[in-house]
Amino acid sequence: SGARRDGSELPVEVSLSRIRFEETDLLAAFLTDITSRRAIEREARRAETLNALGAVAAGIAHELNNPLAVISSRIELMIEGQERLPPEAIEDLRVLQRNVERAGRISRHLLSLARRRPTARHAFDINGAIEEVAALIIGESRSGTIQMSFSLDRGISPVTGDQTGLEQVLVNLLTNARDAGADRIGISTEPVAGRKGWIRIAVSDNGVGISTEARKRMFEPFYTSRAEGTGLGLWLSQRVIQEHGGSIATQSGSGAGTTFIIELPVGAAADPAARAAAG
Repeated sequence: SGARRDGSELPVEVSLSRIRFEETDLLAAFLTDITSRRAIEREARRAETLNALGAVAAGIAHELNNPLAVISSRIELMIEGQERLPPEAIEDLRVLQRNVERAGRISRHLLSLARRRPTARHAFDINGAIEEVAALIIGESRSGTIQMSFSLDRGISPVTGDQTGLEQVLVNLLTNARDAGADRIGISTEPVAGRKGWIRIAVSDNGVGISTEARKRMFEPFYTSRAEGTGLGLWLSQRVIQEHGGSIATQSGSGAGTTFIIELPVGAAADPAARAAAG
């Protein structure tokens, strides 16, 4: 590698030539900056990885559809015969039904990602989506030790986007916090100061935090610091946020908890079709 004037390193290719000059052998070295070539090669490898992931996602989504349909139909039959069941069982069945429907939406979202087709977008209340996802995560935590606090700005505009995709991003962040040992999670929404038409969502926890090395690679596909992790949750989350024209970043340190910050355009600014028409 070589060095730029500011001291930063750059990849170089060295080509050596032997030159005879006045009965003296000289060696000429030609250095070529290959930064652009490396970037193209990385992008080609990334595209290859995305294509492979797309095929895997499509296969998973296809295989999930049939068992989900069976589960959903059986739950409906059980609810129809509710006179033979106690009220608590009926409520549990309705919770299962809602989550099967959610799994179906996620399956369709995976297919959309795999095929790179635009998903249906509509305006929805992001605060309501946050509260629904938080209730889901708390309900899954049977130990009941997770405490969630909210600071939600009720005056922010509805978000125009793929509600299922953005809810899945929130699910990923909250489950990551839970799996990192957090027992306190804070979620806030607010307008982005000085950036009209944008909102900020912050998810903070008091878990074990993320090391410097992990922060560098956390959005790479298949990278995970947990033995049972797939390494796809944060990669997919970043992709969903970027498809909405937004950004996701983190503030963390080993043993110091973690804060994820999402910034999103809202309203017409978040709709790709509207942006194209405006352009």
